[in-house]
Amino acid sequence: MHKKLLVPKYTAIRQLISIQIRISLNVYAGKSKNLHMNLAHIHLHKVRNKGKISYATSVAFILSKLCNMRATEVAEGIGENLSTKLGGQFFVNVNPSGLIKILVSDQFIANWLDSLISSSSENDLTIDSAGLAYYSPTLFTAQYCHARCCSLLRLGERERLIRPCRATQSSLWLDEDEKIRCDHQTTSCLISELVQIVDWLYDDWESSQDIGKSNRKINWEKNIVGLVNTFTAFWADCRILGTTISPELAQMRFNLIFATKLVLEFLLLNHLGIAAPKSI
Repeated sequence: MHKKLLVPKYTAIRQLISIQIRISLNVYAGKSKNLHMNLAHIHLHKVRNKGKISYATSVAFILSKLCNMRATEVAEGIGENLSTKLGGQFFVNVNPSGLIKILVSDQFIANWLDSLISSSSENDLTIDSAGLAYYSPTLFTAQYCHARCCSLLRLGERERLIRPCRATQSSLWLDEDEKIRCDHQTTSCLISELVQIVDWLYDDWESSQDIGKSNRKINWEKNIVGLVNTFTAFWADCRILGTTISPELAQMRFNLIFATKLVLEFLLLNHLGIAAPKSI
């Protein structure tokens, strides 16, 4: 089954980092004939962190056994190469055990959010809705959340507060200190949830193309409910209308609503096979 991608190739953050890890592993290819066979699927997982987006990999432990080297020595070599390749957009740290951690900068997250919004047009997401369940009893909250996002965006346009269909600039996501405008923890939690789901979407797409080696089944119903709950918490803390907040913060919040709407719509239509109503 050939599936569509929500965002262009090489936009999922975990995929971008995985590519650079594979490139870094090439220096060890001569030490093990079975290197690429044994590292066909690099385990790179997103770290649970309420404040920042980061990933970790234990690839150095596997490689150390294949190359008869200490894990810390391998990890430091990979970490140094990654730091060079990824530049100032990612920060690489190697702990004493040999675990490699990669922290994603706020500047990169801002650019990533821009990419998510600007490259995902409604035309790309539209599919034939004939035969789709318009209201699903088990996923009504997800459909309602999508409709709520659409309603908020229409209201923002009507009040001339936003133009959600236009590409934005990363400066709208960042404050004067080049940090994501997060005045509430629920804002960073929503961004983190969006990053995680796009990572899963790309994993699923790779599997459908017989590219990926992971056989892990993704529970889309559970994940979309998780996104809905995260957005609900965000909206409870981060109102826009009737509050005294800066225009930049208001625009940033509308952008997050738009990003959430895009991901919800894609999941409902393409992975769960039910309609994504714009009003209820």
